[in-house]
Amino acid sequence: MSLIIRNIEKGDYKEVEILTREAFWNVYRPGCSEHLVLHNLHQNNKSIEDLELVVECDGKIVGHHLSLVDSFDSSVQNEMNEDQKLELINIYLDMIKKLQ
Repeated sequence: MSLIIRNIEKGDYKEVEILTREAFWNVYRPGCSEHLVLHNLHQNNKSIEDLELVVECDGKIVGHHLSLVDSFDSSVQNEMNEDQKLELINIYLDMIKKLQ
């Protein structure tokens, strides 16, 4: 089993939306709407790709993380340096280790 944490790509959107629907279906109420919120964020280009990650296990997406910002200056997205991105990835790796 090999886990890979990487930034989301547009081609991942549908798979992530299905994963989200399956994860939340009938958890808090009958059905769910979390996947629809995610779909609308993607469709309207409201997600920040540097802050949206997927976890792959043997080539299949098994996890997803989305950070939302209330208001956001899009010029800031390009200011995230590689060290900051690596620090964020390491936080997620630590979280995954604790879940295993």
